[in-house]
Amino acid sequence: MNVEMDIRSMRYFLEVAKTKSFTNAARRLYLSPQALGKAIREMEAEMGQPLFVRDRRALQLTAFGRSALREAEQCVSQFDRSLARISSLAREAAGCVNIVCAYGIPNALGYESPAVLRRRLRERTGLEVDIAFDELPDLLAERELYEESCDLGLLMGAPEPSALYETALLRVHRLVAVIAPGHPLAGRASLTVRELAGYAVASKNRYYRTYHVLESCARRQQVTLTYALCSPDDTLWRQKVRAGAVGIGVSFLSESALQGGFVVTPFEEEDMVYPIYLARRKDHDMSDALRAVWRTIAEDGGDNRG
Repeated sequence: MNVEMDIRSMRYFLEVAKTKSFTNAARRLYLSPQALGKAIREMEAEMGQPLFVRDRRALQLTAFGRSALREAEQCVSQFDRSLARISSLAREAAGCVNIVCAYGIPNALGYESPAVLRRRLRERTGLEVDIAFDELPDLLAERELYEESCDLGLLMGAPEPSALYETALLRVHRLVAVIAPGHPLAGRASLTVRELAGYAVASKNRYYRTYHVLESCARRQQVTLTYALCSPDDTLWRQKVRAGAVGIGVSFLSESALQGGFVVTPFEEEDMVYPIYLARRKDHDMSDALRAVWRTIAEDGGDNRG
C-alpha cells in the first residue's frame, strides 16, 4: 500500500466524520457532494480499507475509520500548530508582535483604543517593531491564542486548559446591572442574579464570557433567565435597556452608562467579575521583543499613568 494522503484529504475525512453526511460536509467545505464523495472514495482505495459504512440514517465510521480518525485528528492538529509556529517565526523575522485582544480590553485597561496602547508599549519598551492588535469576541480571541495565530493574548478570563499557558492577572472589574431610572430594581444599592428572575435581560452572546459567567451563576442559584437580547450590538443593547431590560455591563463602563442616563448597580456574587489576563502559550517561541512587550504589560498591569 502506497499512501500519499495530503492534509486537505484528511480535513475532508474529518468533516464527513463530524457531520456524518456528505451533503452537510460538502456545504461546510464549499464543495459539491459528488466531489467530496469522490475524494473519500479515493482515500479508501488508497488505503485499501473502507472508512464509512452507509445506512439509511447516516454515515457511520468503520472500526478502521475510527482508528484512522484519531490519527487524522492528531496529524491535522499538529500541521496547524506547525503552520502557526512558522507564521510566528515569520512575524518575528519581520519585527512584528501580534497581540489578540478580547473586545473592550484596551478600554478596560484605561486606554482609549488599541492604537493608544500600541504607542504606550513602544514608548515603554523602546522597540521599533510593529505591534499589531486584533480585537475579537472573548472566546474567539482565546481560540486564536490556542492556535498560535498570535503571540500574546489580552483575554477576559484565564484560558483553558491552564497547563498550556503562562498568565498574568492584570485587573479585575465587576459585572454590573445597567438599568433605566424608572425600573423597579433601579433603587437598589446592589443586586443578586436571583433578583433578575422575572425581568428581561440584555447581554452579550455565547462568544463572550460575560454571558457564560452570568448563566453559570444563575444555574447555581437555580434561576432561569429570560433574555430580551443576546448580542454584542451596543446600540440594540441600549435600546433594550431603555425599554426596561436589565443590561449586563462591566464596571469600567459605568461612567459611560451614567452619562447615558442609566443606573449602574453592582452584583453581590463574588464570581460576577471581569478578570483581565495577559496570556501566552508556554511552548510558543519568545523573541527578545516579545519578552519586552510581555514584561511591560505585566509590570504595568494596565496602568497608563505616567
